Amino acid sequence: MMQEFFRLGLWRKICIWLLFVLPIIVFIFIFDKYALNIPHWDDFAIRNSIQQFIKSNDIFEKIRILFAQHNEHRIFLTRIVALLIFQLTNSLNWKYLMVVGNALLLLILLIYYKVFQKKSLNFYYFVPTSWLLLTSALYENVYWGMASVQNFGVIALALLSFYWIIFYPHRYFLFLGVVVASMAVFTSSNGLLVPILLLAVLLFQRRKEHFWIALVVFLLIYVLFFLGFQQIPDKSLHTHFNVSSFSRGLLATLGAMFDFTFLDAFLRIDLAMAFGLLILILVGLFAGKVLFYSYDIQQKNIDLFLLISLLFFGLTAAGISVGRMAYGIETLMSSKYKIYSVLIVISIYFVLMGDLSERGLKRWGNGALFVAMMAWVLVYFQNFAAIRLLHQERLTDDFSIFQASGVQKSGLMINFLRNISNEAMLVSDSANVMKVSELADKYVFEMAAEGKVFDFRKPEDGLYLLLKNHEKMFVLPTRLFPWGRKAYFSVDFLLNKQLKVNIFVAEVPKYQVPKGVYRIGKLIRQKGKSSVIWSKQSMNFQGQTLKEVQKNW
Repeated sequence: MMQEFFRLGLWRKICIWLLFVLPIIVFIFIFDKYALNIPHWDDFAIRNSIQQFIKSNDIFEKIRILFAQHNEHRIFLTRIVALLIFQLTNSLNWKYLMVVGNALLLLILLIYYKVFQKKSLNFYYFVPTSWLLLTSALYENVYWGMASVQNFGVIALALLSFYWIIFYPHRYFLFLGVVVASMAVFTSSNGLLVPILLLAVLLFQRRKEHFWIALVVFLLIYVLFFLGFQQIPDKSLHTHFNVSSFSRGLLATLGAMFDFTFLDAFLRIDLAMAFGLLILILVGLFAGKVLFYSYDIQQKNIDLFLLISLLFFGLTAAGISVGRMAYGIETLMSSKYKIYSVLIVISIYFVLMGDLSERGLKRWGNGALFVAMMAWVLVYFQNFAAIRLLHQERLTDDFSIFQASGVQKSGLMINFLRNISNEAMLVSDSANVMKVSELADKYVFEMAAEGKVFDFRKPEDGLYLLLKNHEKMFVLPTRLFPWGRKAYFSVDFLLNKQLKVNIFVAEVPKYQVPKGVYRIGKLIRQKGKSSVIWSKQSMNFQGQTLKEVQKNW
């Protein structure tokens, strides 16, 4: 009997650990499949910084470059990681930069685990955390070298400093916490919140000596941060503060985890805002408990860590709402900022675990794991098209750079885009007609698939828009729309990544294509082979000029 009981207990533990590790393994697999060694947007600023650093022979100039302002941030951590990658590999590999950034996301998971251990609960109740955190909803940061290090890094450093200072009231850990908090300040601008929150913690815990030490150091850090600080030159962000817009933006940012893209646009926003309001109410009640009630010191410290973390996430969400509302409320709910909503939900899950009885915890734990797993699956289906589109954007951007300069970064690009001009000349005319719509700032091309099955086992597979004249060729990405919402749940897609597609849509900004008349076609990439189909349509682009955004980098 004892042996059978031991075996049963052992197998149960193995199953629990497998449930915990599974989303980590899948996360790494999906990352490796879609990540590309291709720079994107602000990555070019990192490349320029490394070039300047290497060329300079002045040590003070090198330090200035590493700590230089980038928009409203000082991104020392991102630059130093990029520099280390360059020194170790003799090249600036953007995929390696993403690996470091996503390792910092795993560090966040580890910190939450260390906090969970102090609850003395069964590990089973921690398993939902990995399903909630390692979600496809974070894809913009996951597949962007600079953003992954900056945005995941500042959170990891903030949580690490909170952990050390709250749970270990000794000078050694005070030193570690202050150093890490200072690094957070020079990782992203919301890192400026970390010293303030830590000082509040030290006051709350009545550690006056530690408070004064930390205050002196943090004042010096703030002086260094704002020394030579310049206002952001992009005037589009300088909008008048509006209470109504700010409130809606804040609620949408807080509840962004509950943004379901298959819903109507207005319903999506209202649902996210409703959950954002619920989050505010729960955090307010929890803050009252921590600040005004006396209870077990160990549980109090756990709750203090969760409260300070929630304040950091909430204040960051408020800052995002103020700073990015000019781009529209949909931007606030985008993948780039969803990490804060996800971590708020995880923290609230921890809060609720502390308030349940053992019987209630068992029921809650089972329900939480089921909901977390179902949410992971739903979010993956919801973002599959977006992740594939992002991958195509990187490839086609690389192709555009190659056409302009002869420089390429992706081996995949060579396989089928580099020779697209030759392939295109071998394909005869076709009567296929695309629907083209003109909007204020872009053209929208719709290519009907009408339920045709496409194979997406390779990340570059799918359909691309072609625009060609006698001088230039443009290969442009498309976003797929499945043949009904149930298409993702088909056996063919789940096992073989074969999906019925309703339509492919390409959105082409008017500034992207130079003036001229272009023939319209499409490139179909399936199972390692390319085929090109030209329509009889052509389009006259006027070559609209893009207004250059002013930068401080």
